[in-house]
Amino acid sequence: MSTPQRHSLRIVIQQIGAGRDVRYRIVGYGDKRGHAEFGSIAALRTALRAAMPDFDGTDLALHRPGGSDTFIIFAREMDMDDSQLSKLGFG
Repeated sequence: MSTPQRHSLRIVIQQIGAGRDVRYRIVGYGDKRGHAEFGSIAALRTALRAAMPDFDGTDLALHRPGGSDTFIIFAREMDMDDSQLSKLGFG
């Protein structure tokens, strides 16, 4: 059985919008690029846990009202395989 190909990327998660129009975007920069958007923090956490079962979400620095409409809530260098990227919606 072959080993899945790993991709080294920087994963950045943005909280975009304010009030009821908040959404979340995951962007991957590196050997394999991609992005996906989620309409709620629950949907984002579900996708993150599906791709990385050990991810507990405590690293997310959720933005509080009163600041910029776009805010980085997570950024980290990661190695992920195609299956994990697919679960994040990177296709």
